Amino acid sequence: MFYEGLQGAGKNFTRQSVIDALNKKTDQTLGGLIPARNWTIDHDINHRLACVAVTQIKDGKFIPKFTAPGKPFLCLPDQPKTLPKTATNQ
Repeated sequence: MFYEGLQGAGKNFTRQSVIDALNKKTDQTLGGLIPARNWTIDHDINHRLACVAVTQIKDGKFIPKFTAPGKPFLCLPDQPKTLPKTATNQ
């Protein structure tokens, strides 16, 4: 994340320019490590979604266990009033 902030801040970066660059990101995944995060609006502890990625190793590759290929994250609303009937794959 820090590296992406430095890239966005440019050659003569400051602490604030790194923060500003990160706050412009609308689909940060840290290379697929986390579900897409929109930093233009996501700044509180409630991230709206709770996500997990359950994978297995097959032929030396990580394969999603309970989700579709290319959609490794199984997400449910964070702190819902009632539990949803299905999860969202991301």
